[in-house]
Amino acid sequence: MVENPPHRSVQSARRIARTRLAIVQAFRDMVFNRRYNDIRVGDIVHQADIGRSTFYMHFSGKADVLIAAMDGVLSGLASCAAREANNERIGEVLEHIWTNRGRRRNILAGRTGQMFEQALAHKFEQVIADENKTCDESAFLVPAPFVANQLAASTLSLLQTWLTGIAPATSQALSTTLRRTSRAIVEAALEE
Repeated sequence: MVENPPHRSVQSARRIARTRLAIVQAFRDMVFNRRYNDIRVGDIVHQADIGRSTFYMHFSGKADVLIAAMDGVLSGLASCAAREANNERIGEVLEHIWTNRGRRRNILAGRTGQMFEQALAHKFEQVIADENKTCDESAFLVPAPFVANQLAASTLSLLQTWLTGIAPATSQALSTTLRRTSRAIVEAALEE
């Protein structure tokens, strides 16, 4: 068996990263101009200038691309549950969300909203696991997925209230509130 030289695997990794980035960027360009439901995989493939089979080598479908495109936002929101949460980073994520609030209906509602909430819950679960590596599952009153789902639902509820204008708040005040309430939920779920 012939082994690939190390530079080939580096080149391959770079090519994979470039292709994924092209797909995600093509999707981002479209999602800010069109409704999510109106975007087809064929549109993404055309915009990214790749073949359909190449698309499916990297993503299972457009929902998978949506989650990849939202990774920074999801990670920023989930960081609220960390003991040492960065209020400035959370504030930047909230500013981004506020700036793009016109797309809120396309992203946070319906099926895409459910996908967003599930992906956010997964991110929260990762933060909880990272923060509590020294604890086993018995350290929690309920398994971590319960806590992660509660965090995701409460975070989206606050965002919906803010983005729909039901109640005004600065991104900094909302950032502090999200951080404090997220930590309170995690601490409440821990055994004493």
